[in-house]
Amino acid sequence: MPIKISPIQIKEYGVISEIKQDIAHIVGLTNCMNGQLVHFDGGSQGVIVGFDGTYELAMVVKEGQKLKPGDRVFSTINSCTVPVGEGFLGRIVTGLAEPSDGNGPIRADMRYPVFGSAPAVLERTPLKEALARRKLPEFYVRMVEIGARSDDLPGVLTLLADYYQRANALWTRLKGLMVYPLIVIIVSLGLTLMVSLAFRRFMAQFFDQLAPPQGLMVSVWMPPVVLTAVALLGLAAFFIPSWRARLRWRLPAFREASLAQLAAAMTLMLKNGLTLPEALTMAGRLETGTPAGPALDQWRQLVEAGQGKPAQWTDDSPPFPPLFLWLVQKGGEDVAAGFRKAADIYQARAAYRSELALYGALPVSILLLGTMVLWQAMPLMKSMIWLMDMIGGDGMGI
Repeated sequence: MPIKISPIQIKEYGVISEIKQDIAHIVGLTNCMNGQLVHFDGGSQGVIVGFDGTYELAMVVKEGQKLKPGDRVFSTINSCTVPVGEGFLGRIVTGLAEPSDGNGPIRADMRYPVFGSAPAVLERTPLKEALARRKLPEFYVRMVEIGARSDDLPGVLTLLADYYQRANALWTRLKGLMVYPLIVIIVSLGLTLMVSLAFRRFMAQFFDQLAPPQGLMVSVWMPPVVLTAVALLGLAAFFIPSWRARLRWRLPAFREASLAQLAAAMTLMLKNGLTLPEALTMAGRLETGTPAGPALDQWRQLVEAGQGKPAQWTDDSPPFPPLFLWLVQKGGEDVAAGFRKAADIYQARAAYRSELALYGALPVSILLLGTMVLWQAMPLMKSMIWLMDMIGGDGMGI
């Protein structure tokens, strides 16, 4: 009688120590690897996505019972694979490609690993060529090349992610400041156009045989003309890069944000091996066409002339205020630390000014809207008074 031998399954057990959103911190899975499938108590499943010191990080891809610290988890030698095939076209599936649209099971052609094997070294695209194929910021490309050259690409990518996250959060908040002025301009333009057209119809009915007051129509149509001009200037400042770059260094809050972003970029470059002249050259290229460009070129020339310390730089370097230069100088020999301090201070100043502007934008916008309406209502009131005077004068004459 033949003996049937079941395949041996190797399992390794661990315990959840912490849950952050969909990432479980696990202790005990010392032999796991990236892309490995893990099973939690309660039917949940996850995939190992990284390691953090003594913890293994698993992303939950299939939810069962609610996970909590202390729950057991085990892994097998199986990597995470998902079914693939034409039957999945048009269907809604979970993270493990299981149907979730209620239309029944899906017939798969095969299973494919989520984390595929890396191609052979000779088959890989060189980094410089891969970067050239994509429209990436020059600063990002240069920092990636520096990270690859210094054999610390993961560290540089982490710093870049933090840099762009901070910059994006601040600029998103500042862009919110433009909402209230935009609403005021659109609403005011619509109201003034309606009032102007209604007033024109009124003039056609009541002043067809009388000469209207001099300059009355000019006063009526002046607000929509002014608002249209302001709207066009605003659109030009938004869509023309040179205008946008110059206004960025002149408007409050936006100027502080630009200083914080520039200081953070200098810190990132200096900490990753660039010399001060190289970092200033790169920063000058990034700020080409802005008021900061000439000042950065001046600093670079001073460094190349032997005045390499920020303490030797002059305070008259617009648009950089004396406080910015003082913070950089406080770093002493560690220029990167000085720029880091300046980045933190001006990041906080930009956030404060943006909050202050957000609180004041709504009442100011309402006040400006009321002023526009009153400005256009005045000619109508004057014309009514003039018409009543005309009628009263004719009546007295009779």
